[in-house]
Amino acid sequence: MLFFSGIPSLCYKQHIPMRHTFVVASTALVLSSFLSFGCASKSAKVERNIYKTSQAFVEKGYELARDHKYDEAIHVLTEAIKFDPDNENAYIFRSSIYLTLDNLKEAIDDANRALKINKRNEFAYVNRAHALIALKQYDQAVQDCDNALRVNPEFYPAYVNRGTAFYYKDKLMEAIRDLTIAVDRLPEGQRAHPYYVRSKCYDKLGKEGLASQDRELSRKLGYNPDHSRIY
Repeated sequence: MLFFSGIPSLCYKQHIPMRHTFVVASTALVLSSFLSFGCASKSAKVERNIYKTSQAFVEKGYELARDHKYDEAIHVLTEAIKFDPDNENAYIFRSSIYLTLDNLKEAIDDANRALKINKRNEFAYVNRAHALIALKQYDQAVQDCDNALRVNPEFYPAYVNRGTAFYYKDKLMEAIRDLTIAVDRLPEGQRAHPYYVRSKCYDKLGKEGLASQDRELSRKLGYNPDHSRIY
């Protein structure tokens, strides 16, 4: 997840060293577009008022998470869910925070709850994929990214996560394809992570010049591979 970017965590304890900043980067991909994501409309006036109250908690949770007050944000988002158990935004955002905190089971549970409400929620698929990559369940992660892209072919965080899963599966050409789409389409501030993962693909292929170029682009955008992990 994301969003203020840093939110979804996914940390692999092995593989490539990389730090918590990544989590922020990956999550930020999702969260950056989070508040514009719309839930199903409410028909009755009472339901609309409940939704507005719940959504106000969600927006407060966003502010708290942006300030790295994650425990407080989780509490506020839990209150949002109490007001409206069908507010998929609250589940998605709380899932993203759990990813940032490396609470993978909780992140997956919230993504599942969001998908139970709306099976066409691309954010839920990408958050769950993020957690599955951290758990080294790469095939399932690819499947979730495929589902997200069926819902929204222009949801570029799905390309980043799928490209990362392909990297770990040693499907390097598929990884480079997805990561190239991501760096071509994402805002500049969200390209550091896909540049870095693509550099690792080029490393494995022995293409040192391209790898070095991507590492430098990633570094200029603030990515620090000495203190970060791919996930």
